[in-house]
Amino acid sequence: MSATISIPFDEVRNFSAGFQAELLAYVTCSFSRVDDPLDGEESINAIDLNVPQARAYLNKCSDATIEILEEIVIREGDLFMSDISKVTGKSNMQLRGALGGITKRTRTICGDPEASLIEWTKTGSGDWHGRVSSTTVSSFRAALAERN
Repeated sequence: MSATISIPFDEVRNFSAGFQAELLAYVTCSFSRVDDPLDGEESINAIDLNVPQARAYLNKCSDATIEILEEIVIREGDLFMSDISKVTGKSNMQLRGALGGITKRTRTICGDPEASLIEWTKTGSGDWHGRVSSTTVSSFRAALAERN
């Protein structure tokens, strides 16, 4: 049995800005886990991040992670592991660590231990095809543009 905490909406503004941001991220992630049609293809189950979450996500990201996120944006959320490997100069094994960090960061930002930024499927050629929701791509595009 899970416990529930109820906070009147008017009272939220009395909490610190940090708590308000974390609460917003939690609530947004809780309701954003929906299938996202991608160019008429089948739906994907990757999490949707909004712009404030994308900004928070970029805090303390390594250069390698930023490079991968930029590639996700360039490719409109439709990518292959081999393409990321070429761009970053890292082998698929080296990328596993970076991609594991991306997953961990996603789960931290969303407060959801099951959240996934990229939905991966193995192709017949042995490569991995990744897809990111269009909402998340747009959010990272905006957040990355603010950094530059």
